Amino acid sequence: MRTTPCPTTLLSRLSHLKIVNIVNRNSGQCLAIGGASMSNGAAAIQWPCGSGLEQQWLVDSEPLRRTTIVNVNSGKCLAIGGASISPGTGAIQWPCNNGGEQSWFWHVYDHPPHNSELTPRHSGLCLAIGGASTAPAARALQWTCNGGLEQKWQFYNA
Repeated sequence: MRTTPCPTTLLSRLSHLKIVNIVNRNSGQCLAIGGASMSNGAAAIQWPCGSGLEQQWLVDSEPLRRTTIVNVNSGKCLAIGGASISPGTGAIQWPCNNGGEQSWFWHVYDHPPHNSELTPRHSGLCLAIGGASTAPAARALQWTCNGGLEQKWQFYNA
């Protein structure tokens, strides 16, 4: 059996990947895919944090970089539905395709508590929980960045 060594750039990139829970600062709940769905277009929601794979995400551990956010349960990317640039459009999971609606910029503010904002490359809007809801199953969506806690996220090793 012949093996091909991984290019150094790939090995370097892999060393920065980690599995995390992404927790909303307003509600204290985890970003999840509703019902642990494996379906394309399934909604990203907030849900009380637990050990479910639908609440675990593979991300680049280096903030201030563009990254894809991959759901561990489904292997699909966090995306903005239809690549819309409209505020209020829901976040979903979709097969990874390197689109701007799946490429997220991770902005880190105030150290600690390391509040972060996530903005998709295609729109520049912030990932938020709709209406600043603290209810389980409230939708994650993109919204005009305003500094509210519903748009702040913390990353914890899963």
